[in-house]
Amino acid sequence: MNFFKPDAVKIGFKTYLGRAGILFLLLVAMEFADIPLGILSEFKVNLVQTILLGIAYIAAWTIVILLGYYYYQKLYKKPLHNLAKNDYILIVTCYLVAMALEHGLSYLNQWLYHQTETQNDQAIQAIMDSNSASLVLMVISVIIFAPICEELLFRGLLIKGLLPNVNPNYAIVISGLVFSAMHQSSNVISFAIYAVMGMSFAYAYVKTDRIEVSIALHMLNNTVATVLNFI
Repeated sequence: MNFFKPDAVKIGFKTYLGRAGILFLLLVAMEFADIPLGILSEFKVNLVQTILLGIAYIAAWTIVILLGYYYYQKLYKKPLHNLAKNDYILIVTCYLVAMALEHGLSYLNQWLYHQTETQNDQAIQAIMDSNSASLVLMVISVIIFAPICEELLFRGLLIKGLLPNVNPNYAIVISGLVFSAMHQSSNVISFAIYAVMGMSFAYAYVKTDRIEVSIALHMLNNTVATVLNFI
């Protein structure tokens, strides 16, 4: 049964269940793709092992991205396009609005819970600090792999595949909440930070109906955060 045939009418239960199952398996695969980096950052390994783990890490993420894109293209049978001027304006606008909200929530998080960064950011920083190889791979993941993969899954497959008949505003909120649930949060404020982030990506996707726009926004967000972290 072709679960990913583009919808003209409301999807049936079996189709919905099949799509949900595939999305779930891809989310699990995304978690497993991080295992080589976890080993590299936690254990002392020699040069050959470091190279092999690096190759395995890149290969695993590449496979998950290709599978996500494959199923997304079954739903959205349109070629990718170059970003237009309006796309760049939307990307910058969404980024600035999201950053303003996130900074406000961060101050609230610091005031209420005395936390200057989220649990997810702490985990990323710990991996970056472990060794040079982990640092390089994590930067590649944060700036390239994660934005592409997460947008294909949390925006493309979730919104286009599971929420095609849901009010767009509700779809944006649901996408943001699911996105946040997949990131480590120690309290409701840190959860809200990632939810706002996910909703900004979802808004860009719904507004343009183009996954490349939300990917570019996600990459911008992560790139700026990474650069500021180094500074």
